[in-house]
Amino acid sequence: MGGLLFKWLVIFVAVIVGAYLFPERISYTSWQAAVVFAGILGIFNMVLRPIVNFLALPLNCLTFGLFAVVINGFMFWLATQVYHGVTVASFLDAIIAALVVSVVSAILSHLLK
Repeated sequence: MGGLLFKWLVIFVAVIVGAYLFPERISYTSWQAAVVFAGILGIFNMVLRPIVNFLALPLNCLTFGLFAVVINGFMFWLATQVYHGVTVASFLDAIIAALVVSVVSAILSHLLK
């Protein structure tokens, strides 16, 4: 349970940092909205992403794993469609936002563990 809470906190901070770095690409209405969005994104990453990764395995192999970036962007975009507290302007912006969140999450996870 502690690991799940840690991942949720890291996603929350990553969304806030991403919105600060790229305000024209990612925006949120309040920090409470970012907290809820982080929870939704975490649930999507736990439940939906393994299924989508399995279905996209041939394409992922053909692109040497680069299609995983598109899958991460799709998860981010899907979470913004479900909950409107965090918004992105387009699908390309969702891919960029997912990259930012991934990089910030990796840095925070490395620093805090």
